[in-house]
Amino acid sequence: MRAPTGAGKTTRVPAALLDSAPDGQVWLLEPCRVAARRPRGASPASGAALGGEVGYRVRFDDRTSRATRLIAMTEGVFLRRVQQDPFLEGVRAVVFDEFHERGLDADLALALARRVQREARDDLRLVVMSATLDPAPLARFLDAPLVESAGRLHPVEVRWLEPHERPSAARGWKSWCAAGCCARCASRRATCSPSCPVSARSGARATCWPARAR
Repeated sequence: MRAPTGAGKTTRVPAALLDSAPDGQVWLLEPCRVAARRPRGASPASGAALGGEVGYRVRFDDRTSRATRLIAMTEGVFLRRVQQDPFLEGVRAVVFDEFHERGLDADLALALARRVQREARDDLRLVVMSATLDPAPLARFLDAPLVESAGRLHPVEVRWLEPHERPSAARGWKSWCAAGCCARCASRRATCSPSCPVSARSGARATCWPARAR
């Protein structure tokens, strides 16, 4: 699977695999421990506590239980697990995330998982995801279809400042941005949106209404 950054590969694909395999586990392989420790966004139930249906396993840190079905781990931990359980009993899918960050552990993990799938577990699903890697050689190696997502483009407004609009050193950029946001809210005849720099503070509405009155 190839999709641009932010398309939802890490959060959507593991959850979809869980729904399609209600009686097994899904292992999500990450290239580093920092990414493996943050699998909460991939939970089907947002905000689920780690160690419940979603957990992670890295070196010297295990947040899983008997109820855990989606386990994020590093490639090194996967290699240790496949040595202990060569047939990956109870595992329905193995997802290789950010595979463009190639390394010896990642290549060896994919080779072993493919061997298990080819020789013993034809029901085992292997998913390789990346935003930049050329997927054609991997698709041939896995004998799998290629799935691509073009992502979404959002409009960006570019506004150049006039010399008299530039903030002074005393005023500062933060206060200027807040005032500019409130002025745009007033021009649209709308209240401040959650993205307004001052909307989270008390008195944000009071900042906007005088600007609107002017």
